[in-house]
Amino acid sequence: MTLIKARRWPMQIGQRSFLQIAAVSGGLLLAACGGPRQATAPAAEPATPVIAAPPPVTLTMPADVPGEPPRRPESRDTLGKTAAEMRVLFGAPGLLRREPPSEIWQYTAPAFGQGDKRASGCVLIFVLYPENEAANTDSQAVLRVQHAQSLPRRRGDPVGDADCVEALLKVPPTRVAPGS
Repeated sequence: MTLIKARRWPMQIGQRSFLQIAAVSGGLLLAACGGPRQATAPAAEPATPVIAAPPPVTLTMPADVPGEPPRRPESRDTLGKTAAEMRVLFGAPGLLRREPPSEIWQYTAPAFGQGDKRASGCVLIFVLYPENEAANTDSQAVLRVQHAQSLPRRRGDPVGDADCVEALLKVPPTRVAPGS
């Protein structure tokens, strides 16, 4: 009989301490919620924020060289663009992969072109890194395109870099005037 009491003794202490902890924490919770309320001043009308329109974002192409066809936009023209500029130029990426401190953005174009020049589609890949090394730890760092590449959707299919960029570009490129 003594043996049974010895086994029940720790359980009774555990139950008692659990009940004490529950009662104390319940009392603290009620005390925190039931404190006197202080009157607050009515909130002032929020001022209407003035938002400046961002400058237009475009891919700037070099001036045309006399006697040569105009150069078309290519993926390398995006090097140095910020993440915000890329969203304006191409929209939201179809696939975004974060590999700190970098981000990899992928855009996929369906089949494009006509006739014999019809391509099965392409994939544009951009790798963005923070502007400087100190920003690697900052979650608000400005990311810039450091690598750009176009690939065909199916292995072995020919696809031009300029064709791929034109198929995905949301904003038409602008040309620098000769002599500028």
